Amino acid sequence: MTKFKELRVQHWWNSLEPGTTLKTADNCELEIISTGIWNKSAGPDFHHARIKLGNQIIDGDIEIHCRASDWFRHNHEPNPAYFNVILHVAEFDDLTTIQREMLPPLLILKADQHPNDAMSQIKPGDCSALFIKKSESQLRHFLEEAGMERFTNKSVKIMRDALADGIEFCTLRAMFDGIGYKNNRSNFVELFNRYHEYPENIRSEHYEAILWGESGLLPDPAVNPPAQPLLDFETSCWDRWWSIRIKSRPQIAWKRSSARPVNSPERRLAAAVQIIKKFGETPLRYFSKMHQSASSYDVFNRQLLEELRLNDLLWNNWTDFYTPLKVPNAVLGQSRANELAVNVVLPALHAYGKLNQEAGLSEFAAKAWRQLPPIQQNIVTRTAAAKWFGEHPHHKLIYANAATSQGAMLLYQKFCENCNSDCAGCRLNDSMY
Repeated sequence: MTKFKELRVQHWWNSLEPGTTLKTADNCELEIISTGIWNKSAGPDFHHARIKLGNQIIDGDIEIHCRASDWFRHNHEPNPAYFNVILHVAEFDDLTTIQREMLPPLLILKADQHPNDAMSQIKPGDCSALFIKKSESQLRHFLEEAGMERFTNKSVKIMRDALADGIEFCTLRAMFDGIGYKNNRSNFVELFNRYHEYPENIRSEHYEAILWGESGLLPDPAVNPPAQPLLDFETSCWDRWWSIRIKSRPQIAWKRSSARPVNSPERRLAAAVQIIKKFGETPLRYFSKMHQSASSYDVFNRQLLEELRLNDLLWNNWTDFYTPLKVPNAVLGQSRANELAVNVVLPALHAYGKLNQEAGLSEFAAKAWRQLPPIQQNIVTRTAAAKWFGEHPHHKLIYANAATSQGAMLLYQKFCENCNSDCAGCRLNDSMY
């Protein structure tokens, strides 16, 4: 019931129109410029909001509660994810004076201030009318060109990093980052760095034991033994890693909140092991050879996505060391393989071609990238589609291919996020003429 009431307050906040003026609990005048983008994941409830508090315009996040004291019950105070909250919204104020002084400004939003049927989650932007007027071919070209800008930016970043660390090293690190998904990206980069502290000859022979050992995910068989089908695997990893480990160090703090069982750290780690097993530490050399034998972009893309789809005979069936999956699942499925191809492999292959002066490889990578399938819908693409098109059929163009979906992400982040959804200050309209 509490969650439902909090959701109701979120709906009330989301229904506020730009220009709405209210009073905070401390009697300070508040003007809504943008309520922000509703966040359905962990963290503050609305991101990229903009308000005017007194005479000051402030950008940041909004946190919503039923009772204001829920801030402390939910343990937000020490959490860095909430350090950018600029306004705390609640239906009831039950804070002490000392508690209120510790928190961002508080707005009490009563039920009778806003209609209960104001349920639209994403409001159309001022640019919506202009988007809808464009022809499909114009919009597709506009989105694809923005997508190619994003592709180039990714490639340039990898090339810049490669000057310090080498292109293969940077690509493999980016693949580890990618399989970490949202929750554990930094943890997989940390694991990759620990892995590379071992000598090359040790890594080539014991990559699986190093990755599992350094991850800290192996249970202690004497204290909490794994399920019987995983006992031999766990024991083997322990025995091999213990004899070669470099030193004792803090355990990696894996995050499991909001993750589906198929996306557990253990299964992501099994995917990392399979990446090393299949591609070694030179994935771009592997994909460059694929390019040489491909008869078309379509053939190359199909083979690439098949190669990136990773299976592990053991971990296809388990979520962790104790819980089996009801249905076997690849440790890296097709949609995640496509994300790696879009965000890492082909931008890196484009950079690889330039650095090694391989005739045609960079151009091939760019053209193949344009024809990859779009990545899965996410909060950015869904929000962009709703703000720009509403229910108009043009919204499907965002998901035409990798270039259009990536173009939508670049435009949304470059314009909508950059101005905190304050349409009055956005330059996206101008860019479409």
